[in-house]
Amino acid sequence: MGRRVSTAYKYYSMFRYLCEHGPASLSGITDYLISKYGMRYSTARPAVTRLYKMLAKYGLTADVGTDKRGSRIIDLTPKALSILITTIATYGASYLGFYPRIIRPAIERLCPRLLEKFDDFAKIVEEADKYREKEKGDPYKRFVEEFFGYAVPLEEKFSEKGGYTCEDIDHAINVAVEAIIIALDELEKDFEKAIVSILMLDLKKESKEILLQKLNELLREKRREIRKLKRRIGILKKVLKTL
Repeated sequence: MGRRVSTAYKYYSMFRYLCEHGPASLSGITDYLISKYGMRYSTARPAVTRLYKMLAKYGLTADVGTDKRGSRIIDLTPKALSILITTIATYGASYLGFYPRIIRPAIERLCPRLLEKFDDFAKIVEEADKYREKEKGDPYKRFVEEFFGYAVPLEEKFSEKGGYTCEDIDHAINVAVEAIIIALDELEKDFEKAIVSILMLDLKKESKEILLQKLNELLREKRREIRKLKRRIGILKKVLKTL
């Protein structure tokens, strides 16, 4: 009897396999699940087919040919990588159980010119993760829920957009750095320690500039909040004096 594997873990494992070993045939992904987890073919193949259809529906995979057995060969698209990067930045790699090092082979394969910038992003993610709250529960289930939680709204919002390119991944990294800073801003403690620690990382000039830009934007936003708060306090004082 084959080993029982949760749906979330099957999806997580197949997505990870595509990142690390793509392009891959549907038969190859099926063989991987069978050999690694002891699943039966009758369970593994339908799961692979379902995930493929779901990913293809949202433009997250591209067909790149067939293997010797006539099985479809697929790979992730820049759109999928853009969403992965944004999801990891927003929720944290530890929270999702999905780390930048898993995505790196796909970046190197599809957009090699962005590899240095992505490596800097990975350093920021790993450093930020040290200060984010650790969550209990199933990270694989969280990964599937949060990833497709991004994919579906994006498909609805950008359904008229043409194919995604490396420029979209480049933009996603910039947005992701901002998402990390926003997440750290919500920390009840260690915000200063986390920011200083990230600023001390050995980053390329472009990455450092992006990081400083996002921090300055946060500073301006905080100053606006302070001015608004002061006006509210002034109004409340004035009203209370009339009572």
